[in-house]
Amino acid sequence: MRFVLASALALGALVGTAAADDAADRKAKAAALVDAASAAQAASDYPTAIAKLREAYDLIPHPALLYNLGQAYRLADQPWDAIEQYQRYLAVEPKGQFAASARQHLAKLKKATAGKPRPVEAEPPPVAEPPPVAEPPPVVEPGPTLAPPPDPAPPPAPRAHAGGGWRRPTALALTVGGLAGVGAGVYFGLQARSLSDELSAHEGPWTDAALAKQDQGRRAETLAIVGWAAGGALVVGGVILFAVDRRGRGAAEVAVVPSLSPTTVGLTVRGAL
Repeated sequence: MRFVLASALALGALVGTAAADDAADRKAKAAALVDAASAAQAASDYPTAIAKLREAYDLIPHPALLYNLGQAYRLADQPWDAIEQYQRYLAVEPKGQFAASARQHLAKLKKATAGKPRPVEAEPPPVAEPPPVAEPPPVVEPGPTLAPPPDPAPPPAPRAHAGGGWRRPTALALTVGGLAGVGAGVYFGLQARSLSDELSAHEGPWTDAALAKQDQGRRAETLAIVGWAAGGALVVGGVILFAVDRRGRGAAEVAVVPSLSPTTVGLTVRGAL
């Protein structure tokens, strides 16, 4: 008997009110993937249905999608994979809407596979590479006779500093703004790591609150990257501008070296300022 995907519950959760625009976009994409999986399964194209359901679960890890995966694997005559997905669904929703059906299918599949080893997919044989073809040695043609290098020119006399009074305050403003950006990047990076650790320890169904934290973690990670990149660029710009101003006054060179630690990211300026 052909099985119809249990998409009503999944779609009802996928099109719910999102906490942010990116969450709504992910839910819309997941809903479209569930529709594509339903069409593929109706056409007995089970590999495509399984692939679409896995993509949808990666976007929105709703328990009903685990049940749908169990159904698709069962219809594709992959009982061991179907058993795994039914068990995952029952672990999350032991009293869910599809719990009774999942237990029935699970009991039949376990009985059918009892005492049978799970087949191991054979790896394709390695492709033999053709032997290397020996190439003839390159022909070196004689080059033109080089003229002796000219005498080194005397170093230019230091120029008087003129018209550069704006560089130093601008360099200072860029450096301060860059350090603030790097500090913001560190703050949002720590926030993203804290949310990631909290979600990794999450157990049970994925509620809207948990999905909102997931979106918050993604935003914090994006802000951290923007803060590091923009702040680092501003600091480098300020140091270079300061070095140009100092060079006009006959100062030594300045070097910018990144400073990293497990919890901080920064820049170290070396040289005479």
